[in-house]
Amino acid sequence: IAGLQWLVHERLMLQPNQGVRLSHWGRECRGEETFRSLSLQTGAKFEMALLLQRAPDAQLARVRIACSALRTRQYAVDATTTVLQLKTLIESGAKEGDHR
Repeated sequence: IAGLQWLVHERLMLQPNQGVRLSHWGRECRGEETFRSLSLQTGAKFEMALLLQRAPDAQLARVRIACSALRTRQYAVDATTTVLQLKTLIESGAKEGDHR
């Protein structure tokens, strides 16, 4: 199954952060399984779903927000920072006249 997923990935020219999920009769087909272990018959059909995936080693270190009127600002964030917290940081910087 992993080979089939790779072929579909290559054929569709997906980006590295995109993946392919294959399922057969509602059961997800995992990469380590074989066609024989799934007991597929000739002419069997798969359902395919494209998905976005985050690389497991990718760490969010900072976010850059560009504005044509100001220089780029940097805010210290991590994977647990919420959108509301980020918006609060941006708003507080704007109110303080933080035009770095």
